Amino acid sequence: MLPIILLLIILCQEYLYSLIKAFFIYEDSGKSSHVATQMIQDGDVIINVINATHLERDLYLTLELMERKIPLLIALNVWDDARHMGINIDLNKLRQLLGVPVIPTVATSGEGIKDLVESIPGAVIPHSNPQPREERWRRIGEIVR
Repeated sequence: MLPIILLLIILCQEYLYSLIKAFFIYEDSGKSSHVATQMIQDGDVIINVINATHLERDLYLTLELMERKIPLLIALNVWDDARHMGINIDLNKLRQLLGVPVIPTVATSGEGIKDLVESIPGAVIPHSNPQPREERWRRIGEIVR
């Protein structure tokens, strides 16, 4: 049952991403920021679903989530499209630079979901302190190089 729930969460990633992004990136003070904050504060682990074809865009939220000091792992979704588009992501380097588990996934086919579920106990509390916006973008530049 858990893999099905996680698959549904990943399939709904754009909605959830928008909700959380409203709080973190745009610092919205409306209802969406409250919901996003509660989702994060009430959880034991954050599974940060990022799109492998838009890594640079999604890493900003990742860096913000890392500052929350909650165990985190990354589902690097749309992995198949990234490969087909010729996007080469060095998983070991990404894991090393972020200091958290990074699991490639393909939500539409279920590829990587079992690995993601098995990786949940290995979620890591990131060693990241709050940073100004400019510093986050500088770090993202270093990561995607």
